[in-house]
Parts: sequence; C-alpha cells; structure tokens
Amino acid sequence: MKNNWRKYNSALIPNIPPHISMTNSTEEMLKLLRESNSLFARYTTNFDISKQKLFWYVINDKSLSINDYDVKTRNQVRKGLKMCSVRIISKKEFSEYGYEVYSKAFKKYKTFNKMDSKRIFDTEINNLTSDYDLWGVFSLEGDLIGYSKNYIQKNVCEFSSTKFHPQFLKCRPSEALFHTMCTYYMKEKKFHYIHNGTKSIAHHTNIQDFLIKKFKFRKAFCTLHICYSPSVKFIVKILYPFRKIISKSRIKLLQKIAIVLFQEEIRRNQQYE
Repeated sequence: MKNNWRKYNSALIPNIPPHISMTNSTEEMLKLLRESNSLFARYTTNFDISKQKLFWYVINDKSLSINDYDVKTRNQVRKGLKMCSVRIISKKEFSEYGYEVYSKAFKKYKTFNKMDSKRIFDTEINNLTSDYDLWGVFSLEGDLIGYSKNYIQKNVCEFSSTKFHPQFLKCRPSEALFHTMCTYYMKEKKFHYIHNGTKSIAHHTNIQDFLIKKFKFRKAFCTLHICYSPSVKFIVKILYPFRKIISKSRIKLLQKIAIVLFQEEIRRNQQYE
C-alpha cells in the first residue's frame, strides 16, 4: 500500500497512474498519514468522466503527426526542430547543465516558493529511479536550453517537470520538445496516454494551456478526494469560512493555507454540480 503513495510538499499523492483508482479505507489512510507525518492525502477517482468537474488531469491519448496541428503550430514545430536538437540525456548531463535552465526559468515565475539550491537540484536528480526519462533541448551551439523530467509507469508518461531558458524561447524549444516527446511516447512506444498533471492549485500554469492549444491535449475530468489528519481537518473546518480573506494575504504561511482551502473548496463544490 505504501508503494502506491509518495510524499510531496508535506502531503501524500498517488504514485500510480490516475486511471487506477485508490481503494484505501479511511482507517488505512489515517495510518499512512501518521506514519509518513503528512498533513493530508489527495487522490482522484472517476478518471476521464464525461461530466465536467472542477478538477482534472491534462492528457493526450492520441497518436498525432505534425499534420494534425494547426498551420501556425506546424510552422513553429518545424522552426524548433531546425533551430534545436532534442534527445534523451543522462543524469550526469542533466545535473551538469540543467540547473542553469532551472534557475533562469524559476526567476520568471510569480510564486512564493523558494528556488532550490544547486545541491538540492543535484540530489533530486541523483535519487531518480530508472522510472524517469530525462530529455534535453539543445541550441545549435550545443547549449542546453530546455528539459523535461518524465515519470514512466504502466505505459503512461507524466511530464513531471519541464523548464525552458527564457532567453532562447524564440528558437521554439518548447514546440520542438513537446512534439518530439509526444511522437516518441504515443507513436513509437504506443503508450496509453501522456499527462501533464492535475489542475494547478498553487498557481496558474501556462504549459497546460499551451499543450491544449497547440498539441491537442485535453482535460480528463475526475473527482477529487482529500483525507486530512485530525488536526488539519479541524483547522480547515475553522478557517474555511474565511478563505477569501486569507487568499488576499501576502504572508507566506497564509498563502500556503489559502491553497489548502482552495483545494477544499473544489472538493466541496464538485459534489453539488
């Protein structure tokens, strides 16, 4: 049971593809929360339900060629493939050159999160299992200008972390990378689907809109479930009525609490659609 979960930002999230539903009882979940010292567990059911929900994964489950894109996207992909090269890279190569891309991209984000140090970045890369593919995008001069860290499970690929150096965006590294990866996983490897994670709770992400608009990804609606530790459940119950006030705060702790309350709002409201 433990292998089906992983800890992320003090919470437990599924370590299995989203089309596989969790079957843990409430008692089992509370035990896992205690053992892992986690605040809550978040998971989904009813993956790719037809009725529109407030929560979703962004997925691509079709094998497409460049001719399936619109004219503008086709031209951007061709420019990217002409101006860049895309390939799977080693941990060593990723660690040596990836931090420059990460740090430059991070500085463009509007977030209260702190940028990882080079030491933390390298440690995370070195600890990756064989379930991860590391992709790099290189300029004509041979510099790494973008990357994607992909988690592979049961013929499903998750684009878990993708970054691009902001100074090279005119070379269309994003179009080159996503086209190449989609072709590789869906056409060559014949995976069931690719996904870019769930609806973002912490902040709006442009990459998901980008994938939907250009590469025909879509929203796979699902039902959100949250199991809180007893103390967190009490805090959420008390603070929930004040969520709109808390969301306006610039205090880092309150911003984190606002994210949890927004997540709770989604969970509650989807049941009354």
